Amino acid sequence: MKTMKSLTLGLLLLIGMANMSTAASIIYDFTGANTGTHESLNLTVDGVSVNVTAWANLSAEDGSSPWFQVTGQNAGVYDGSTGLGVYTGTRNDRYSIDGQNGSPDGIDFDEGLLFTFSAPINLEAIEFEQWGLGDDFNLTIDGVDIFQDNGNDPFVTSLPGEEFMIWGDGNSDQFRIEKLTFDNQLASEPVPEPATIAILGIGLVGIIGGTARRRLRKSKAA
Repeated sequence: MKTMKSLTLGLLLLIGMANMSTAASIIYDFTGANTGTHESLNLTVDGVSVNVTAWANLSAEDGSSPWFQVTGQNAGVYDGSTGLGVYTGTRNDRYSIDGQNGSPDGIDFDEGLLFTFSAPINLEAIEFEQWGLGDDFNLTIDGVDIFQDNGNDPFVTSLPGEEFMIWGDGNSDQFRIEKLTFDNQLASEPVPEPATIAILGIGLVGIIGGTARRRLRKSKAA
């Protein structure tokens, strides 16, 4: 009985000390495809899917107007060679994410891209293209405004969620989304490595073998 307890305790200690693996970072690189404008984009990398849609607002910075999805002929998510942007289809609009800039036709919008993931993720970094000294961006996660006017490129963080809106609201804001880096919350739960499973198997074989030997000795002695 003492031998069995010792083997069991040793097995548990080995399992506790064994290395646990976590999911590696996943990178969505939106450069190079250059497929034009889409009502939405559906992409999958390493088993994690994301749906990207374009949104606009007449006055997002003060909250006086609602967001609406940008759809229609030649309008929506712009997938360019240098990253993702928004094209509303209005005259003088650029193919980037930009804020209101007093366009000559009097119609201009604050623009953003909504990234809806198939599972909860931890956002680790955002990298931008066409980024200038006057640019900044806003971030909304699961419908909650996290901050406004962040001027960092790349933006390094650790923020959980499933829906991430990246948007601009300033006259000088004009940028594209080049890369998103994140880890999958579900996949990042610690799981035993193969070495841990092997240790478990060896330990169980030892326990079973030791028990069988003791029973054999007792039967012979009787």
